[in-house]
Amino acid sequence: QLLPCLENNRNPYRLCIHERDFMPGRWIIDNIIENIENSRKVIFVLSRHFVNSEWCNYELYFAQQRAMGKTFSDVILVVKEPIDPNSLPSKYCKLKKMLSTKTYLEWPQQINQQPFFWAQLRSVLGKPTMTHRRTHSVRSKSSTGEVSVVEIPVADRRPEVAIPGEDNKVEIRKRDCIEL
Repeated sequence: QLLPCLENNRNPYRLCIHERDFMPGRWIIDNIIENIENSRKVIFVLSRHFVNSEWCNYELYFAQQRAMGKTFSDVILVVKEPIDPNSLPSKYCKLKKMLSTKTYLEWPQQINQQPFFWAQLRSVLGKPTMTHRRTHSVRSKSSTGEVSVVEIPVADRRPEVAIPGEDNKVEIRKRDCIEL
């Protein structure tokens, strides 16, 4: 739900998704580091799937390292489903600390709460740096200004999503979910 709503609107964000945008043949860790370094913001969608992924742990680590000396506003946490920080494995000590000290966005379970979520997310992302739709693959040498999205849970149906437009009018429609 996150991808189509951020990429397919009047002012689209440029996103980097590993299955789609990582260069084949390169070391995964090199793809992770390069794309995090070339992104203005990094969005972590926290779910049980995220906690079980070794690569997501590395992505979180490198995003935190990049944020050192900058502001932690470059790292955006979106909690997809309730996660008890105390239930996280010990290797996620930094994530536990972030969840207890950093304000994060929670994915709304009710459709009438979604416009507020989208307004908050767009507010922390800032204005998109691209004024036209992407016409080339991000696999080419990426420029700065992309937003890295680290993990999107798989959806098994087409949910309704409330999407506020630039004029703040809300449009509710069925959205295709991209399975990753």
